[in-house]
Amino acid sequence: MFQYEILEEYFFEAHELSNWTNIIARTTKQPSDRNIYFETDEVLDMWIDHVYLGPEEPFDRCNRFELDPFNVRYMSPLQYCEDSVLKTVEDGYFLNYLRSNQFACHEGNYCMTGQQWQCERGTYQPNEAMSYCFDCPKGYFCNEENMIAPKPCEAGTFQPYAAALGCESCLPGNKCPLMNMTEATPCEPGTYQSEYGRESCELCPPNTYCPYSNMTYYDQCPLGFTCPNSTHPEPCPSGQITPLQGASCETCPNGKYANLIATECLTCNINHFCVNGIEKPCDLGTEALNEGLSECENCPVYFFRNESMDSCSQVPNGYTSENRVNLTECEAGHKCINGLSEECSPGTYQDETGKDSCKICEVHRFQDRKGRTKCKMSRKGTEVLTTGATQNISCAAGFYNPEMAEPCKICNPGFKCPTNGLVDQISCEPGEYQDQQGSTDCKPCPLGHFCPSANMTTKIQCESGWIATSLRSLQCTKCDVGFEEDKDMPIENDDIRCKIIPYGN
Repeated sequence: MFQYEILEEYFFEAHELSNWTNIIARTTKQPSDRNIYFETDEVLDMWIDHVYLGPEEPFDRCNRFELDPFNVRYMSPLQYCEDSVLKTVEDGYFLNYLRSNQFACHEGNYCMTGQQWQCERGTYQPNEAMSYCFDCPKGYFCNEENMIAPKPCEAGTFQPYAAALGCESCLPGNKCPLMNMTEATPCEPGTYQSEYGRESCELCPPNTYCPYSNMTYYDQCPLGFTCPNSTHPEPCPSGQITPLQGASCETCPNGKYANLIATECLTCNINHFCVNGIEKPCDLGTEALNEGLSECENCPVYFFRNESMDSCSQVPNGYTSENRVNLTECEAGHKCINGLSEECSPGTYQDETGKDSCKICEVHRFQDRKGRTKCKMSRKGTEVLTTGATQNISCAAGFYNPEMAEPCKICNPGFKCPTNGLVDQISCEPGEYQDQQGSTDCKPCPLGHFCPSANMTTKIQCESGWIATSLRSLQCTKCDVGFEEDKDMPIENDDIRCKIIPYGN
């Protein structure tokens, strides 16, 4: 006896038929030989069909079935009789136990070999008359049998696989903001998510940073850094520090400074000043002699400091420094002592630069003004007999000077120098004479004498028999006939110096 499962809960006894045999298919167990049967208590997944093997015509199965409807051996599981016409059931349809018609498979089901089965979990079927079920798509789940539509994954969940029975919670470091997501969206740099099943990511708190995607927690901003955009730390600006991890940058007080990535403020160095945490060197011409200063002081007057100096120094002699930075050679006509420039005083001069003293005017030269580069020569008619003279002196009466830078000369005999400052001596006129030097006037030629030319240094006495009867005579006059010179007569009586010649002479 063979027992085959034809329909659920229906079994039948199969017998060998003339020119027919039973063809066993779709079974997990095959008989060892044709027409040999076996018994089993298992429900075997098999079906029976009748195949004509001989010359006899097949009998009318529908007629046999209609006469004996409960004897299913006359038809295979895929056949049914509709209006006495034997038909084969189509995929997507199922048969009732009367085998009178085929029916479209319901939604949520699939139909094969004339039977209807529910779509398993993980699948669904929204249509009728289908022979298969759809796998639940990615981003959806099908957690029940007989489903006609997949359920979308809620926000905060996702499903990367098809035929899923449920959705996966969004993992830390990710967000799932929409429904039916097939994959989680990584948290962007600057955000994080430490919990499961979240629709959004959290912004990194102030003074923290999240440099990567998929961050599950934020990092504290390290010492010396600030985190303004939450994606990466940036060094605190120069002059600022972070005393604690995760703290905001703080500006150093005046007198202190901080470099990049600093955790403490440093005391400002000598010859530097610190404002708003920035250390800068003192400008040239200024100095800071102590540490921790917020400003530099100008070098004192007549002091200077250049790039090679650590502190202000006294300007050396022969130099000045107007800007307290650069040295300038003392200009000609000046002397410079301890950085102070003074004009050379009258009587002195300076013809060189870079000097701390003035030169004294030499003899025959003078200087009556300040700040001069040379002395003046004494003019004609004057003289300078001392050094350091501030003026030239006119030649005194009795003297003259025709040359520059020479001493006055004494007036020669035959000449007169009647006034001061004469350039040339004045010749004595005819009728005059001068027998001495340094005279301011010429002498008139006396009576009994004559001075016929200029520049006479002596008077000429009239010869015997000749007389000069007036002063400044240019010549003598001869006595009249019978008269002769009276030599005994005083010269003052020149007009009567002629006397009668005695009788007999």
